[in-house]
Amino acid sequence: MPSSTSDSSAIISSSSQTPKEEEISVSDEARKAGESLKELIVTAIKEAKDSAKGTGKRLKEQTVDIASTVDTKDVRSLGDNVKASVQLFEEIMIEIRKERYNEQIKLLDGYKDLLQTHIKVLDARGRMASKLKPGA
Repeated sequence: MPSSTSDSSAIISSSSQTPKEEEISVSDEARKAGESLKELIVTAIKEAKDSAKGTGKRLKEQTVDIASTVDTKDVRSLGDNVKASVQLFEEIMIEIRKERYNEQIKLLDGYKDLLQTHIKVLDARGRMASKLKPGA
C-alpha cells in the first residue's frame, strides 16, 4: 500500500496550493508540453527534409547517369558532325576572348541568342518528327 500513500500525499500537496498557484502550475505544464511537441515536430520536419533531399539526390544521379549514357550513344551516332560543331564552338569562344570586355559581353549575348534559336529549331523538328513517325 505504499503507492496509495504517495498518491494521497500528492493530493494533499496539490490541494495545499491556491487556485492561482494551480493555474500557474497547469499553465507551466501546458507550455512545457507545447514546447516539447514543437521540438518533436521540428525534428520530424528536419528528418523528412533530409530524407527527401537524399532521395532527390539519388534520383537525380540515376537520371543523369541514364541520360548521359543515352546522350553519349546519340552523340556518337552523329560522329564527325558533332566534332566539327564542338570545334567551331571552341574557336568562336577563343575569338570572343580576344576582344575587350565590353565587346565580349555583346558578342556572348549575341552568340547565346543564336544558340537559343538553334535550340528552338531542334525542339520544333523533334516535335515534328514525333508527329510524323509511324504509329504516333
